[in-house]
Amino acid sequence: MKRQDYLILFFAALVFTSAVAFFQHSPGYMDADYYYAGGLRLAGGHGFTETYLWNYLDDPQELPHPSHGYWFPLASLLAAGGMALTGSQTFVAARLAFLLLTALTAPLTAALAYSFNPNRSL
Repeated sequence: MKRQDYLILFFAALVFTSAVAFFQHSPGYMDADYYYAGGLRLAGGHGFTETYLWNYLDDPQELPHPSHGYWFPLASLLAAGGMALTGSQTFVAARLAFLLLTALTAPLTAALAYSFNPNRSL
């Protein structure tokens, strides 16, 4: 496949995922909300801390306390990166890295498929 094909796939996927994301104005479930809140704290310069009691699994003694004792922090780091890049602490800014990663799945899938069968029309 040509480089142009991969770029077309990337931008088509970016347009599609952005159009779908346009209708979601807040995190859709608990884990996404946790990662968004973690990204807000990171982007605000507060580090990996939380000012609320999310669960009792890490047995917090006081608030604020260290965050991500149960969940991995990569999603919060990506959310904070989008917020830092745009200078905005909105949900739209937090999703920026995720939209780009989602758009990458189309050309990566095409590259994987092409490695198994080099027939471009398939």
